[in-house]
Amino acid sequence: MRVSLKAKLIAAFALVALIPGIASTIVGIRLLGERVVKQAQEKVSYDLNTARIIYGNRLSYVRTVALDTAMRFVTRDALSGRNSKVLSTTLEKTRKDRSLDFLGLVGADGKVISRAQNMQSASDSLAGDPVVRKCLDSGKATSGTVIMMEKRLLKEGGHLAGRARVEILPTPHAATRADKIETSGMVMEACVPVFDETGNLFGAVYCGCLLNGSHDIVDEVKETAYKGLTYGGKDIGTATIFQGDLRISTNVHLSDGSRAIGTRVSEEVNRRVLKEGGLWTGPAFVVNDWYLSAYEPIRDVEGTVIGMLYVGILQQKYSDLRRNTVYLFLFTAALGIIGALAAGYLLAVKISRPVSALALASRKLSKGDFSASVSKTSEDEIGDLEETFNAMALSIKERDENLKEETQRKLIQSEKLASIGRLAAGVAHQINNPLMSILIRSELLLRQAGNDSQREDLNVIISETNRCSQIVKGLLDFSRQSVPRKDSNDLNDIVSGAVSLLRTQAKVGDVQIREEYASGLTAITADQSQLREVLLNIALNSLDAMPDGGDVTFSTSSSKDGANLIISIEDTGTGIPPEHIQRLFDPFFTTKGRGKGTGLGLAVSYGIVNAHGGTIEVESTAGKGSKFKIILPVNPPAAGNPAEKALFGGQKDEDDKG
Repeated sequence: MRVSLKAKLIAAFALVALIPGIASTIVGIRLLGERVVKQAQEKVSYDLNTARIIYGNRLSYVRTVALDTAMRFVTRDALSGRNSKVLSTTLEKTRKDRSLDFLGLVGADGKVISRAQNMQSASDSLAGDPVVRKCLDSGKATSGTVIMMEKRLLKEGGHLAGRARVEILPTPHAATRADKIETSGMVMEACVPVFDETGNLFGAVYCGCLLNGSHDIVDEVKETAYKGLTYGGKDIGTATIFQGDLRISTNVHLSDGSRAIGTRVSEEVNRRVLKEGGLWTGPAFVVNDWYLSAYEPIRDVEGTVIGMLYVGILQQKYSDLRRNTVYLFLFTAALGIIGALAAGYLLAVKISRPVSALALASRKLSKGDFSASVSKTSEDEIGDLEETFNAMALSIKERDENLKEETQRKLIQSEKLASIGRLAAGVAHQINNPLMSILIRSELLLRQAGNDSQREDLNVIISETNRCSQIVKGLLDFSRQSVPRKDSNDLNDIVSGAVSLLRTQAKVGDVQIREEYASGLTAITADQSQLREVLLNIALNSLDAMPDGGDVTFSTSSSKDGANLIISIEDTGTGIPPEHIQRLFDPFFTTKGRGKGTGLGLAVSYGIVNAHGGTIEVESTAGKGSKFKIILPVNPPAAGNPAEKALFGGQKDEDDKG
């Protein structure tokens, strides 16, 4: 199906616009989306640090109250057995003023001496309380978060057990949990030892705040980190304190607007934070919505994970921001693509019109209308092309006229050369017999000659007659152009056979012959005798080029595709000057001295190789040697190249007999 240039240009502009547009949109959306989420998640991590600081400050406050209480004289008096009535009043006042949930004194053995809210409940031991035990054992102030059982909460104040009691609500994505009610509470507790004047341990002050149902910490985190901002009617930021996986203090709300006390964390977060003790960040389903969240474990004074601290940002805000960004990117990309297509259409029209005119003029030119031309439409490359076309058309017209004249001249010259060739072949036939008669009679006279002067003259006659005979033979060979008698042959056998004929002459000239034949070569269809003649002609020239001895290397190989076989003949002789390489295969061209060559050997060789459908390549460096490469097809054409035959009229072998 033919597609116009204008359509291709428009399609190209569309692709150029679409590919970068789509790629940049995808990359931009992805990068911006990831950046938005990453920044939001980083903020959540910073907010978790804020929550940790606020949580730690509250625990430090409890510790400070305990230290202040322990430093009072009334505390020491109470522990020494004095002013017990004053003690109860003081403890309760301190508890209320400092917003504590419980406050009391224990002796050095861990037994309770007095409780602020429940003076009647005393003498029980708190040695099992990890904070109190660690304080009494170390003699140092201790604080931390602990789980307090319902029985202990009842003793510290009946209302505390009620606050701690939480109904466990079904929560999506939460782990399976069998119990329905949580009765224990999570408290911030501090204990400070009290010593007498001699440094002996009297006892200790303990106090704390129950986190269950107390929202001061989480609301302070929310106000500090998120300033009370909302999105879509929902708080952007939330904070929660977990007892285990249970929300006991939170500003996450249920659908009815109440705080989500009694709901639980997802199973994935449960496993990562509570069981593995690690930090968890990322999107999480919180009660009824998705939040970008951060959780970290809360540990007791012994390092056991007993709860979690959480902060989160409503994910919907960032999802909407990312979606709006996607729409903006798509809208911008669409505008860019439409603009690029419009510009591409206009440019395609501008380019295609002069190109169409050039195509039309080219078709006219191809049909022989040399008057075809185009008008210049612009000053850019298209205009240059139009000028070049007009110049080309004019040049073709001139060359066509010159070619006709040259062809006519060559046809006339070819006819003359053919006539000369036929004449040369006829003359060679006529001269050959008289030369043989002269040679035979001269040799008979030489045998009968009596003095040296006659013998010398006869030797000159014989030498020159032999020379004339060689010239006549070369002329006959060159003009004959006989058709090769081709059959299947092993190329290595052909080369080795030619080499065997050269060994004696090479030995006389102190030339070493090396043979490097490739194994497994495909059989070649060729005239064995003609190929050996080619090898001998080239090799004899190599021997003549090494008057002081040297090396000649015969090698065979195959082309990469296996369609051709290659014979290489490389010598270490005097080399061939660059100006002579182009004339090597010209008839009668020789660089040898008088009487040493006719200049027809390489011309005949070239004709034979050409008749086999092959070529001869020559590489040579003056003073370093030469390399001839004979490249022959495995399956040559049925008939030889007729180009050389035309030169001498195409005489056959039978014309040369006699």
